[in-house]
Amino acid sequence: MAGVLPPTDEMLYFIAELRADGKSWEAIARQLRKAPRTIRRWRTRYLDRWLPLQVRAERHMANESECESVLVLRNQLRSKDDKLSSLAARALIALRLDLARIDARKPPDPPASRVSPELLHLFTGLDGHSNAELDSIIELIQPRTPAEAPDGGPEPGASPA
Repeated sequence: MAGVLPPTDEMLYFIAELRADGKSWEAIARQLRKAPRTIRRWRTRYLDRWLPLQVRAERHMANESECESVLVLRNQLRSKDDKLSSLAARALIALRLDLARIDARKPPDPPASRVSPELLHLFTGLDGHSNAELDSIIELIQPRTPAEAPDGGPEPGASPA
């Protein structure tokens, strides 16, 4: 009898999304037609895969919730009730200030790469060539002085002077 296959990352992420959405292990198990105990064990058995997927699902849910909250607050901002619109404005300003504080704590982005896209493309294209092949490529593109030519004469392919 073949062993039971481990869950795919897609399956684990789907479960993590449902958990972040507040679904119980039992409800998830019913939806997947699995035993609740099996689903719960995956979380610990595949912890190295589960944790990043859980974090990603929770961040996604938090972002979705924030977007919905901002939509509600913006609608309340247009309310004819001055008190309600004032509270909504304060909440939106507080959110903006919180985001600015978070941005201020973020480490700076790494400096832009000094390698041009063309050079990066060239290096990527050279990957996988043998040393002999790379030497041949260098022979084709590197100009030589007459003294460097193998026979001491002009470089191969050079036009006569």
